[in-house]
Amino acid sequence: MEEGGYTLPENMLPDISEGKMFSNWLRKEKGIDPKGFSQYTHCFEDGRLVKARLYPNELLGDFRGHFYNVWLPQRATDYFAQRDPKALTYLPEVIQLSAKSNQTFERVNSVSKPALTKQAKAPRAT
Repeated sequence: MEEGGYTLPENMLPDISEGKMFSNWLRKEKGIDPKGFSQYTHCFEDGRLVKARLYPNELLGDFRGHFYNVWLPQRATDYFAQRDPKALTYLPEVIQLSAKSNQTFERVNSVSKPALTKQAKAPRAT
């Protein structure tokens, strides 16, 4: 959105909205309760300090998938409509690009790992 000319107002924190949704998703879909995760104080560029969960690296793929496949298409429009309707002009392109990227990601992940392993093996010396 910023590449298109939109500037996120300093009073908006979509990361917190996504974090709350992701925590709920972890409970419901993965049976993981993030309340047990360590916390840290996150400092935003404008100096605001917010308590945030420190998610294990193993959940990074789940987080990214949730952001692009759940938060962005299902929550972003309402989030920005309530807080900064100017953002709605830029949002459809971001959602469309995200959907295209996800389709590419799905195709890459659908390749079987054994096939990739066989291709990656170095030829034997004779």
